[in-house]
Amino acid sequence: MKLTYKVGLGILTLLLVFFTSLVFSHLRQVEQDERIQSLEKLVSSLSPLDTSIHEKVKEISRVSRQESSIVHPFNLRFGGIILFLSILFWFFIDRTLRKTMAQALSTLKDISNGDLNKRLDLGSKDEFAVLFHEFNGILTSLGTMIQKVKQVATNTENISLNLATISEESTAELEEIRANIEMVNDKSIHLDEEIISSNRLAQEVKDFLSNVVQLISTQISSITEITIFIDKLSSLIKHTIKISETKLEITDALEKTASEGELRMRESMAIISKVSSSANVIKEMSDVINDIADRTNILAMNAAIEGAHAGQSGKGFTIVAYQIRKLAEDTSKNSREISKSIKTILKDIQLSKDSTSRTDGFFMDMVQGIKEVMHSIRDIKESMQSLSSRSDQVIESLSTFIGVTSDVKLSAREMNKKVEHISDSMENLNFISTETRGGMEEITTSVQQLYKAAEHVSNAGIKNNEGISEIERLIERFKINDKQLPNPASF
Repeated sequence: MKLTYKVGLGILTLLLVFFTSLVFSHLRQVEQDERIQSLEKLVSSLSPLDTSIHEKVKEISRVSRQESSIVHPFNLRFGGIILFLSILFWFFIDRTLRKTMAQALSTLKDISNGDLNKRLDLGSKDEFAVLFHEFNGILTSLGTMIQKVKQVATNTENISLNLATISEESTAELEEIRANIEMVNDKSIHLDEEIISSNRLAQEVKDFLSNVVQLISTQISSITEITIFIDKLSSLIKHTIKISETKLEITDALEKTASEGELRMRESMAIISKVSSSANVIKEMSDVINDIADRTNILAMNAAIEGAHAGQSGKGFTIVAYQIRKLAEDTSKNSREISKSIKTILKDIQLSKDSTSRTDGFFMDMVQGIKEVMHSIRDIKESMQSLSSRSDQVIESLSTFIGVTSDVKLSAREMNKKVEHISDSMENLNFISTETRGGMEEITTSVQQLYKAAEHVSNAGIKNNEGISEIERLIERFKINDKQLPNPASF
C-alpha cells in the first residue's frame, strides 16, 4: 500500500509537470506567432527592394507553424495517456481504501458493543497499519484497566461485606456493654443507699460514745479501786479516689477501691469483734468487782456486828466497817452503771458489725459487677480504692480500776474521733460514687453514639455494596479474556 501511494504521488507529479510544460509550450507558440505576424507586418511595410528578405521571413514562419503542428498533437496524446493512468490509479486506491475501511468499521461495531477481544487487522504495512496498531494498543490498555476495575470492585465488595459484618458484631457488643453499665449503675445506687445507712449508724454510734464518755467522766472520781488499761483503739479509714480524664482510669480505680474496701471491711469486722471481746472482758471484770463489793459489804456488816458486841472498845472498828460498807455500796452501784453502759455498747457494736457485714456483701456484689463490665469492654476499667482501715489491737492491762476507767474514757474519745473519720469517709465515698455514676452516664452516652455510628457505617456499607454491584453489572457488558492481555508496546 505504501509503494502504491508513492507511485501515485510520482505519477501526479509527472502529470503536473506535463500540463505545466504544455501550458508554457502553448504560451510560447502564441508568443512566437505574434512575433512572426509582427515581423510580416514589418516586412510588408518595407519597400519592394526587400523582397528577398520578405521571402525569408515567410519561410521561417512556415517552418515554425509546421513545427508547432507536429509538437502540439504529440503533447496532447502524451497528456491523455498520463490522465488515463491517473484515473486508473485513483480507482485502484479508492477500491483498496473502501475494503480496508469496511473491515475496520465491522470490527469497530463489535468493539462498540463491548467485545474488547476484537482487534483491527494489521495485514498491511502502511499508515493504516500504524493507526490500527495504536488503536489496538488502546483496546489492550482499556481491557487491562477494566480487568483491574473489576478486581478492585470485587475487593471493595468483600470489604463492604466485612465492614457490614463487623458493624453488626460491634452493635451487638455495644448493646451488651450498655446493659452491663446499667447493671453497675444500679449497684452503685444500691451502694449509695448502704453508705447513707452506714453514715447514719455511725452518727448514732458517735452520739452514744459521747454519752458514754460523759458518763465515765462523772463516775471516774468514785471508781478508785478499779484499774483497767485499754490501749488506744485506732481505726483509721482512708478513702482515696482518683478519677482521671479517661473512663478507663475511672473504671480501674473503682475496681481497685471496691476490692480494697471489701478487704478493709473484713478487717473492720475483725477489729469490731475484738472490741466486742474487750468489752465483754470489761463486763466480766465489772461483775467480779460487783461481787467483791457485795462480799466487802457483807464483811463490813459482820465487822460492824462484831464491833457492836465489843462495846465501847469496838466503836472505832464499827465506824471503819461502816465506811467500808458505804464504799462497797458505791462501788457496786458504779459497777452496775458501767455494766449497763457496756451492755449498750455491745449492742451498738453488734449493730455496727451487722451493718459492716451487709456493706461487705454489697462490696462483693459490686466487685463482681465491675469484673463483668471489665470482661465485656476492654477499654473500661473501673477502679475504686475503698476503705483502708488499720486498727491496733486492744491491749488489756489491769492495774487499777481507775486506770481501766481512764483508758476506757480515752478509748471512747478516740473511737468518737474515728467514727467522725468514718462518717467523713462515707461522705467522700458517696461523693465518689456520685461522680462514678456521672462517668457511667457519660460512658452510656458515648456507647449510644458509637451504636448510632455503627448503624451508619453498616448502612454505608450496604449502599457501597449496591454501588459496587452496579459497577460490576456495567463491567460485565465488556467481553475480556481472563488470560494476560498482550502488551501493546510489544508489537
